[in-house]
Amino acid sequence: INQFVDFMIRDKEADWVEDDKITVYNPDGSVDCSTTTCGVRLRGQTSKDYPKKPLAIKLTDKKSMLGLPKHKRWVLLANWLDHSMIRNAVAFDIAHAVEYAWRENSKIGEGIPWCPSGQHVELVVISKKYNKSYHVGNYFLAEQIKIDGDRLDIKDPFDIEKPGASDFTQYGFLIEAVNKDKRDEPSYFQSSNGIYFQFKDELNSAILNDVKTKIQRIENNIDNGKYTEAYAELDINSMIDQMLIWELTLNREYGDPSSVYMYMDGDGKLSAGPVWDFDRGTFQNQENAKKYGNSNRVKPDNEWMYWRKSSSEPYVWYPQLANDATFQTTIKQRWDIIYPYLNGLIENQIRLYGESLKASWNCNNGIWPSNTTAIKLFKSDFTDWSGDEELSSFEDVINNFVTVYKERLDGMNQLITNGNFTK
Repeated sequence: INQFVDFMIRDKEADWVEDDKITVYNPDGSVDCSTTTCGVRLRGQTSKDYPKKPLAIKLTDKKSMLGLPKHKRWVLLANWLDHSMIRNAVAFDIAHAVEYAWRENSKIGEGIPWCPSGQHVELVVISKKYNKSYHVGNYFLAEQIKIDGDRLDIKDPFDIEKPGASDFTQYGFLIEAVNKDKRDEPSYFQSSNGIYFQFKDELNSAILNDVKTKIQRIENNIDNGKYTEAYAELDINSMIDQMLIWELTLNREYGDPSSVYMYMDGDGKLSAGPVWDFDRGTFQNQENAKKYGNSNRVKPDNEWMYWRKSSSEPYVWYPQLANDATFQTTIKQRWDIIYPYLNGLIENQIRLYGESLKASWNCNNGIWPSNTTAIKLFKSDFTDWSGDEELSSFEDVINNFVTVYKERLDGMNQLITNGNFTK
């Protein structure tokens, strides 16, 4: 509820009630996805409590939206704590550029095979109860991470409603590494290092124990410096690509893990990805962040974030892996191929967003202001600033975004070129 928007939405834990309707339009007013029945409810862990609500969509039938492959499940990301509105979009662009690099060059092995795509949309909600319509602002309509032939293409997930199965190699597993406070799935375990691994599909005790045993064995081998044994069960290429994406976007959530996705395809290696969740505190302008009172969360361009490992921020094995010569060499080899895809292409994409979304940004900022004053009204002790929150024009926001991206890219290039992987 605010002065522009007033409607009710189902809670995240509510049962799906598929009696809503959705239509997606192209910029010229033509229909992209014709009116179809669906269910809509809240989504997110912390973001569901923000003033501007993120939404989950479940269609009754698989449909394509804005040129993306058909599926039932979609999300509308609110990006309220993202003053630029484009951090998730740019992060996905980076992930896709990394994927293009290894797909187009046989000198390096395969990395993360799929990451979500999406497009910015203007959301209009029509209240059935009051017969009123509300322009809710700019949202990012994106593919939800799901096991599917057109998304994360691995074996079908385990179905708890079909009891008796005990061979974990028959199934595909979507796994999320989280801290204790973010755990919200019924099937999970805590590793010896204190990392919670939760599964997006409920597992029986036999399946869970077998997968737990494998992941714990990987962790033990890493901790004991048995890297060759670890890489026999852990995909080094996807682990590196995920690290590069997190580091380039300055996404510290992989330190105090949240939305750190991994997957396992039957008896295949544990692999990293897809990447997700880049709206808060990423692409940081360090000097401005300091001015807003963010001294504890400033992320320097000339260091790796995982250098800040502590008991509360384990960074999911990366500080240990960084000590391994094979891991270091593989980073250099992959970076030599990936870097040209990140140098120039992403800057151009940021500029394109600046051209196409200016009017939308002005309107959205009027409905949902995201400057420091507005954010502190919601959370007085907020400190995870990106440093663009006080920029008053979209042109300034975009110019800042480009500068931050180029400085971080240059900083990482120097770290990798000089072989600086350990503090």
